[in-house]
Formats: sequence, structure tokens, C-alpha cells
Amino acid sequence: MPIPPDPVRAPKRRRLRNILIFAGIAIVLGYLIGSLNDPFVLILYGQAVFFVAAIVLLRAIRPNPIILALVILLLAAQALRQREISIVLGIALLVVLAALGWQRGPGWRKAVWISLSLLIVAAPIIYVLQPHKPAQALPAGGRPATAAAFESLPYLSHVDHRVEKKDGVLVYDPAAAFPGLNLYNSYYKPGACLLDMAGNTLHTWLPQESPYRWQYVTACANGDLLVCVEDTELMRLDWDSRVLWRKPMRTHHEIAGADNQDIYTLISREEVVLLHFLPVPIVDDYVVVLSPEGVVKKQISLYKVLEKQLSILNVVAIYARIINPQDLFWRAITARLSGRLLLPRVTSFDPFHTNSISILGRDVPGLGRRGNVLVSMRSLNLIGIVDIEAETLNWAWGPGDLQEQHHPTLLDNGNLLVFDNGTKRKYSRIIELDPRDKSIVWEYRDAGPAPFYSNWGGTAQRLGNGNTLITETSGGRVFEITKDGKIVWDFYNPDKQGDGRRASIYRMTRIVDPQIQSALLKKTEEGR
Repeated sequence: MPIPPDPVRAPKRRRLRNILIFAGIAIVLGYLIGSLNDPFVLILYGQAVFFVAAIVLLRAIRPNPIILALVILLLAAQALRQREISIVLGIALLVVLAALGWQRGPGWRKAVWISLSLLIVAAPIIYVLQPHKPAQALPAGGRPATAAAFESLPYLSHVDHRVEKKDGVLVYDPAAAFPGLNLYNSYYKPGACLLDMAGNTLHTWLPQESPYRWQYVTACANGDLLVCVEDTELMRLDWDSRVLWRKPMRTHHEIAGADNQDIYTLISREEVVLLHFLPVPIVDDYVVVLSPEGVVKKQISLYKVLEKQLSILNVVAIYARIINPQDLFWRAITARLSGRLLLPRVTSFDPFHTNSISILGRDVPGLGRRGNVLVSMRSLNLIGIVDIEAETLNWAWGPGDLQEQHHPTLLDNGNLLVFDNGTKRKYSRIIELDPRDKSIVWEYRDAGPAPFYSNWGGTAQRLGNGNTLITETSGGRVFEITKDGKIVWDFYNPDKQGDGRRASIYRMTRIVDPQIQSALLKKTEEGR
């Protein structure tokens, strides 16, 4: 005699079957939509699946109408970034849950007491740890000033808030410091400056018409200046600030010159959909090689090189961002209609955030060959050597040791020098790494009560006498240390922002190449 179906388990099995069918259909459709290679469509689809799943779940558990209404209002408040309203609605939801639970007997009452006790303990801790941004006064007309508007961008939001009465070169030991010229620009402001060791301005570059967002500048062998205008263009200027050429491209962070005068730079942020466990929208970085005249000769996708460095956790983080109530579909629609970038950088959509490249000038056994590039991927806490011809990653190191590092360079002794930001440690350090056994052979960090720290940017340049020139980006400070950590040159950016804070310096370069030095000094003398 057949056993009749269990009247209790049968509905549960049907619900589980329906959930699996729904999940299967959603995944298959996701793959098909992902094949369109349109992040906008994939994000809208991901949000639609999330809300359909939420509705199905709510119907399955049949919540109290008051609870359902509070949850919907709470999601709306979160989407509109109304923090105070979210707190009030959250408390109201907890009160309703507690009241309903109280009516269900002693077991529920005990759970209510435990939950409320945990809330009372956790609330003040969360409030203290929550970063609070002070309100900024707006100028007449209610629109932010240009400088204030730029400070809302991801990097400028980390500008050091200290206002110090220090300007220019404060320490200079001619006997111990390494001689040379110093080239730098104030981050995001147009213009660049050439200084001597005493801090005297030898020359400035400033075109008559130039956009903001100057991130980094470097000098060419003949004295021309290459300018990275972040996410906008690569630009070449002559000594008199005349624009020789400009290449519209989303360049960022770095410009490196090869021996044959080719120019290497980073561009991104091409928004693509890639199949990595699941279809994921990401911002892909590219290494681009240009001729001295600005003609693109080659470009390679770093995703193709670094795909194996991404994990399922990166995919989870991206999908968590897609379904975040604060990233609802109208933000995607607004970005698409206005022509703005859909995927914000310095988020999970930017899984590499490549921030540095340098060219290997010689073969290094076991590490790489001449013409390979040394790259830094901030979001992966990883530095690596890439063969751009074979498009392979030949060597890598960093996760577990580095924290959002910048500017790795190859030293004459075959070791690597790296600026390790230490964003979790809250202090930065400079490390010299033996790449053969991946051991740290030298380290510098300030052990004082206020250690040197830059939570973004930061560079380290090894000089000919063994000293190291360090750019503390967020503080707008550059200093030179001996191998035992003695400061022999110390410079504070005299350029200030509108509110009096010191302007950041992404990187200062001590120009020690005889050919470039000679070209710059000759032009300086001619200008006099």
C-alpha cells in the first residue's frame, strides 16, 4: 500500500523546488544578459532579480503588515540616504518586533530581552565608530566652490586636515642629501613646479587653457613635460607650456618612459561585463604604450593577465554592491542619461585599481626580463611583474603583507622598493624586498607619537647615495632619509587649498638623470 504524502512536508518541498527553479532561471538569464557586455543592463537585471526574490520571500513568510510597511520604508530611507530617518524607522521596527514577540510566550520574551540588551550595548559603539562628516558651508548661490567640489571625489576626500604653518624646505643637509632637481605638482590643480634643493622655484609650467585633475607629471629627456590629467587626457608640454599634443584617454596614476622614448601609461576604466564564476560588471585597467608623438602602439587588458588573482569573494562583493539599496536603478539610469561613469571607482567594481607601472630596464634572473613592467594593484594588495608581450603575470607578492601599497620600483641591487600605505595599521612604511625569497631586507617607519602616514598615494625613490626620497601624499610633504632613518631634506607644499589646508602632492621626483638634468638646467639658464 503506497504511503500517502506528508501534508506538512509536501508544501515545503514545493516551495524549495520553486526556489531552486527560480534561482536556476535567474542564473541562466544572467549569463545571457551578461553576454551583451553592457554593465547597465546587467545591473538593472541584478536589482530586478533581488526585488523579485524579496517579494517572493515576503509572500512565503507572510509577515505582519506593519512589519512589511516598516521594512519598505526603511529600504526607501536607505536608498535616499536619509540616515536619521533610517534610525527612527529601525527603532520602530525593533519595537514592533518586540511587541509581537512578547505576546508569544516566555521563550520569545527572553529573546526580546537579549536583543534589546545587545542593541543598548551596540548602539553607542556603532555611533562612535561611524565617521561623521562636518557640514560644509556653501558660498553664495548654494553651489560648492570648484575646490570644494573636487574634494568630494574619492581621493580628495582623504586629504590631510592638518593646517600647519610650515612651507617649503625646512631641513636641508647639503653634505648628506643627494643633489638634484625636484619636480612636482599639487594634486588635481593645473600647473607643475621645478625646485632646486634649497626650495627655490626654477621654473613653472601652466598652459593658458588646462583642465583641473592634474594627477602626475614627469619630465622627458629633452625637457618637455608629460602630464597625466586623470580620467581625461595625456598631454605633452614644451618648456614654455605650449601644448605639443594631447591624447584624450582615461589615463590615471602613472607615466613611465622607455629607453626608446616610448611612453607607458595606465588607462581605465573601461566598463565591461566579464564571466568570472558569474557575469560581473567591472572597471578594467589597461597598460598602454604610445610613441613620443602620442600615437597608441599597444594596449593590453590587465584583467586577462590578473584574472586568476580574483576570487569568489570579489564576485560576492560586486553583487552585494549591485543589490545595495543605495545603488537602486534610478542611479544607474541617471548615470546613463547624463553620460557619467556607471561603475564608481575605488569600490568593489574596481577590483584591481592599478596605481603604478615601471619598466624593467634590464633582465633580472628569476624575476623578469628587460621591457617587462612592474605593476601595483592596490585593491588586491599585490605587486607583480607582467610580460606585456606574452600578457602573463610572471611574479607576484603582497597579500597578507601589503596594505593598499603604491609605487614599487626595481633597485640596482635587484631588490624592490615599495611604499606600503598601511591603511589598517594606520601607519605607513617603506620596505625593500628581496624578490627572490620574498623577504624584507630593510624597512623604514616613523616610530614617533605621530607616525608618518598616507592613507592613499605615497611614493619612495631610492637615490644614488642610498638615501630614499619619500612623498607623504595626503600631508603634502616630501622628505629624504638616510638608510638609518635620519631626515636630511624636508619639504612642505606651500600651496594651499581654499580652506587653508595644505594641498596634496601625489609624487615628487628627484631628477638625477644627467641628460634630463642638463636639458632642464640649460633651459633655465636660457630663460634668465
